[in-house]
Amino acid sequence: MARQFKGVWIPATLYLDKSITWTQKIILIEVDSFSKNNLECFVSNEHLANLIGISESGIEKAIRGLVEMNRLERKRQVVKGANRRLMRLPTSIECESIPHSTEGTNLTQVRTTINNNYNQVPKPKKGRPNSFDEVWNYFKDLELGLDEAQKFVDWYDSVGWKVKGGNSIKDWRACARQWKRRNKQNTNGKKGFSSDNFTPDALNNFVNNG
Repeated sequence: MARQFKGVWIPATLYLDKSITWTQKIILIEVDSFSKNNLECFVSNEHLANLIGISESGIEKAIRGLVEMNRLERKRQVVKGANRRLMRLPTSIECESIPHSTEGTNLTQVRTTINNNYNQVPKPKKGRPNSFDEVWNYFKDLELGLDEAQKFVDWYDSVGWKVKGGNSIKDWRACARQWKRRNKQNTNGKKGFSSDNFTPDALNNFVNNG
C-alpha cells in the first residue's frame, strides 16, 4: 500500500521540544508517516539524507541519539534474504494511546520506503556503501569498533568517496580492509603505556627516551 502523502503533522510538543534537533524531529515525523498503526517500517539512511540534505553519517548520529533517549526503537531483521533495519516510534505522533505490540506481524504488514515492496531490494553498491549500518556490519566482521566505522565514513564523506588522484572508489570494502591495515600499523608503532608496549624493555625505553 503506497503512502497517501498529503503533508505532515507536527504537534506543539514536538515543535517546541528543545531536547532534540530539527534533524531528529524530521526523522521522527518521517518514520511516523510510514508507520501506519505504529507498525515497524524500513526507512533507509539514504532516503533520510536525501530528504533532509545532510550526510548519511549525520543521519546515523541523529538516529543513535533518538534511540538513546528512547524516542525511537530500531532492530535488525532478515527480510527476503536482506538484512533490514526496522524502526518505529514508541508512541505515535498522531495518537495519544500506547501502540499495540508488533510481535508476530507478517511481512506484508511491514512498510518500506523502497516502492513499499520488499521484493525490490536495492542492488548492492561496491563503490560506496548504501548506509552506515552496512559499514558498521562490515567493520564488525573486520573486528573494528564503532568509532573506527564512524571515522571511516566521515573521512570518505569528506572526500566524496574518491581515492587520491580524484578517481571514484571502486570497492569501499577494499578501502575498509586497507583502513584496518593502516590502523594496525599505527597501533603497532605507538609509543607509551599501551598494553602492547608495557614490558620491562619497553618501560625502560620509555623512561630513558620518552
